[in-house]
Amino acid sequence: LKHNEFPLSFFMNLAYDVRAFESEDFATEFTVKTVAGLLGLKADSDKAKEAAWILEETVRLNSMRRPEALNERVYSPYAYNEAARMLERVDRLSKREAALRSSLSDEERDAWYSLSGFQTEGTVNLLRMHLNAGINNMYALLGLKQANAYADKVTAAIERDRELKQEWAAFKGGEWKGMELASHIGFTKWNDDGCKYPLRARVEPLEAPHLAVRRTDDVKLYDKVYGPPMTLSIDDFCFEGEDTVNIELSNTGNGLLNYNITAPSKGWLKLSETAGEIEGSKVITLSCLRNRLPLEREEETLKITGGDTTVMLKVYGRRHPADTVANLPAKTVLTGPAGYVVPATCLSDESKEVRVLKDYGIYSGAVMSSDESRDDAFAEYKVYSETDCEMKGEFVFAPSAPLLGDGKLYFGLSVNGEEKRFINSVADNYRPGVTWDRCWSEGALTHRHVATAPILLKKGVNDIKVFFKDPGLVLLRIFIREGEKEAVYSYLGPKETYTV
Repeated sequence: LKHNEFPLSFFMNLAYDVRAFESEDFATEFTVKTVAGLLGLKADSDKAKEAAWILEETVRLNSMRRPEALNERVYSPYAYNEAARMLERVDRLSKREAALRSSLSDEERDAWYSLSGFQTEGTVNLLRMHLNAGINNMYALLGLKQANAYADKVTAAIERDRELKQEWAAFKGGEWKGMELASHIGFTKWNDDGCKYPLRARVEPLEAPHLAVRRTDDVKLYDKVYGPPMTLSIDDFCFEGEDTVNIELSNTGNGLLNYNITAPSKGWLKLSETAGEIEGSKVITLSCLRNRLPLEREEETLKITGGDTTVMLKVYGRRHPADTVANLPAKTVLTGPAGYVVPATCLSDESKEVRVLKDYGIYSGAVMSSDESRDDAFAEYKVYSETDCEMKGEFVFAPSAPLLGDGKLYFGLSVNGEEKRFINSVADNYRPGVTWDRCWSEGALTHRHVATAPILLKKGVNDIKVFFKDPGLVLLRIFIREGEKEAVYSYLGPKETYTV
């Protein structure tokens, strides 16, 4: 089958000349050249490049979480708008694959279908099934009738999965009939014993219209209460790089609901809409005009009304002094609403003996020692803090197994020149390959190991050095947050914060 022809060709070429793959761009160039050859296209053609991107993006999505290990709880339906961002990514892939397929000849289309087209369509459909199921479950628990539309989307995805299986069974006169019978949905064990379709729930609307308000990245509902109205506070615009926030107005009952939002009085805040009718729900986008923000934190108070419900909205904004940001060293990371999210590839120039891996891991970039026979290689990062504070650092590594016999995988950590600390990136009793070892199995499932350590930040620019003490360490990301706050669950975590 052609979808096995490409990876086989890749690994045979890798085995033949491993040094050829040391070039940063060789893997991508190899993919374009090989895909072009398999489809009968010119290697420098736009079609070949587009086909290679689609194949690679399909592999990326599947490598973030194995398809059979997906379920409605993997990607958060709300935190950091994770499910919405994943659906956007999936929809983009689907549109580009459909456009490419329509541009191919019949012969090229058959070759593409067996190379990646079928895999891509199946991947897209499976992700939509689980992502929409997670959103359905969230809305159902909130008692919002939007759950019903998402339940229908899950049902449609299940039906489409069955259609795809029949398509594959009939492809080329049934030449590969039977291969579609392999289970691939909702595994709860290493095999398909106990596998299940995602849970779907439906909500019965109230008899009369009723307003409920929430941030799209949170599950707390704001609605009618006795006494003073509930207040939703938004401070995202106090952080560089945060320019929009979405709130969802929901009608939890039958009929049309009229809503109204007072117009902003501050010149730095804009709303996508301030009045209208809601049958189901409507997303209102709050936009910050950052060049109009004051230097000091400022409050804007708005009132949302709908029927007999009133919700107050307090929006805060401010900007960093231009000279402060301009004078920061290049690649200095600023904090965001959730903390500092530092990609491993955001290295300062002081880093020593490290190698950047492009398009690697669940965050599409990583850093490792360029000479693993040495233990003094380090990656340095700069973060800016406005105060002295104690934080919690989460260091995310690829799920490498210890290469030495002691079962440990140590990295070193030094903040602002402090004495180097050595931290084991895996559990002390780590047993690679043992299925009931939680650290190993979680790493294999989620494609990462996470180690934590306290970090003391000083006011100003802070230097954080991560030393690659043991061979096999590959750093993916650093997340620095307030230690006392419990992190909101999401599979991928918050987006990268503003970098100078």
